[in-house]
Amino acid sequence: MTLQKVAKLAGVSVSTASKALSDSKEVSGETKALVMKAAEELGYFTKVKKRRFENRRHSSSVIGIICPEIISVHYSELVTALCRKIDEMGGKVSVFISEFDTKKLKSIFDRCVSENEIDGILCLEGGEMPFETLDYPIPVVYLSNCGRYSVHTDMRDGIYKAVAHFVEMGHKKIGFAGEPLTVIKQEWFKQAMEDMTGSFDEKLIFCEEGRFEQSGHAAGMRIVGLEKKDRPTAILCAYDEIAYGLMRVLRENFLRIPDDISVIGINDIPTSRFLDTPLTSVRNDTEKIVEKAMEMLLLQLSGEKTGEMHLAVPCELAVRSSVAKI
Repeated sequence: MTLQKVAKLAGVSVSTASKALSDSKEVSGETKALVMKAAEELGYFTKVKKRRFENRRHSSSVIGIICPEIISVHYSELVTALCRKIDEMGGKVSVFISEFDTKKLKSIFDRCVSENEIDGILCLEGGEMPFETLDYPIPVVYLSNCGRYSVHTDMRDGIYKAVAHFVEMGHKKIGFAGEPLTVIKQEWFKQAMEDMTGSFDEKLIFCEEGRFEQSGHAAGMRIVGLEKKDRPTAILCAYDEIAYGLMRVLRENFLRIPDDISVIGINDIPTSRFLDTPLTSVRNDTEKIVEKAMEMLLLQLSGEKTGEMHLAVPCELAVRSSVAKI
């Protein structure tokens, strides 16, 4: 049952119906009653879902965190930081894993509304949503660049900073190592190269199957298979674990880092600073992202008028010894 049908039966707009079901202060008690009656007649509510809306103001908020995976350090750090913040505010948390699967993601959204007593959702999934989350009478904030309410790392800015650092150090033959889930970073890398150097070499773009070190290992094998004159002097990796696999292959084939090939990663996970050659990496401002995401969610939970809200948080480049001047 969609929100549009509830709105039509109640004789109100979809926006008003959504606000009424979210107990917004912008909607009168009379209108809320009309919308609630329509929702009940159409079977919009399960018993659990109705009880949650009736009791929302009288209990601690329960926040659902939807995450693609927790095997990666990047996502596990972000989820941990969110859980700590919610706990500090007296809330409760349920964590759901979507595994980058759009069908599973929609199923989780449906469960959060109909089966679980979830008051708001923090979604770490990105990209185009395969369904309309406006139909869900529950506050949603995305920690990615999508949706009506979003807080995300300005990764394009971070990639531009990484490429700029390579260029400042004299590099011209700059490559990129990624995997199928990091294609958007690959496109931003190409844009950065065109903006700063005038072109990029498609032969130095390595998009390898697999995840984490496995993908980096495959990219490294392709690099060492090139003639010396054709190899890149610098490589930007889509995230740090890819850099780890790539660096290992380079060393095993007697290529020095950074003297022969300079490397930069993304996400600056804790291990990166403790490598034999500490890795230069694009650093996310996790603390600010968590703070702003919670602010957006709390505004919606309070029923305050917000309109659409989007915030891109700048990155920093943690400069270490994996990049050399040429």
